[in-house]
Amino acid sequence: MTLRHLCLFCDNPANSKEDVLPVWIQEKVKSGKRPIIVNGFSGDRPIIAQGMKSNLKTACVCHDCNTGWMSQLEADGRLILGPLMEDIGLQLKGNQQLTIAKWAVKTAITVASFNRKTRKPFYTHDECARFRKSWDFPPHTLVWLGRYSGVFEIGIFGIDGWDNHPKHPEVTRSYITTLTFQRVVIQVISIHARRNLQGGIINMRLIPGRWPESLLELRPSGSLFWPPSLSFVDEGELSLRQLAQRFSIGRSPMRPLTPDD
Repeated sequence: MTLRHLCLFCDNPANSKEDVLPVWIQEKVKSGKRPIIVNGFSGDRPIIAQGMKSNLKTACVCHDCNTGWMSQLEADGRLILGPLMEDIGLQLKGNQQLTIAKWAVKTAITVASFNRKTRKPFYTHDECARFRKSWDFPPHTLVWLGRYSGVFEIGIFGIDGWDNHPKHPEVTRSYITTLTFQRVVIQVISIHARRNLQGGIINMRLIPGRWPESLLELRPSGSLFWPPSLSFVDEGELSLRQLAQRFSIGRSPMRPLTPDD
């Protein structure tokens, strides 16, 4: 059996369909009998859906994972994300930040696998299995939380990134997932670096922007207050497009590549 037919998170067959964005979020976004609209893309594949349910599912997990730890993670995440969707300001403790980060990484892995029939998933089977077993995040993964005040009901954006150094192409490869639903925006970046190349540490180069005022980096310790002072909108310097495309991945030629992944 090929990896494409295995559960993302274990060695069971992928015999269960996972919602790319959970049903509970779709139900919360939906207003009465008005259909919801989902916009976005994963890699080069558009994600567009409209209806009372998005029906955006991917056959990428097994029944045991889908109805076990993944279901529990959805329940835990809903307790925290639900009030944020309703625009309720909250002081987020370290354990709450960690729960959101776990939920975000699980969702990013699902988004990255949305078109795995036609492309190799970014996250490796070993990375996904370690995440399931011990909540070990994929190497070089960061998660941010912000507020959105635009018109998108649900947005899902998955972008591939590579290092474009002329002498060493693809020293790094990354996947950046940006999610928005009602007033919540979440961004996850994970970076893969090749072990056998020397010549630089991983650098995350940002498009200039007011990121410290608009995003909260989630950490397992300390506390943060949501929302940040600035919110994302649909146009201008704090647009969703600017957020989704704010990274370019580069390298510094002055120090050796960190071989810890």
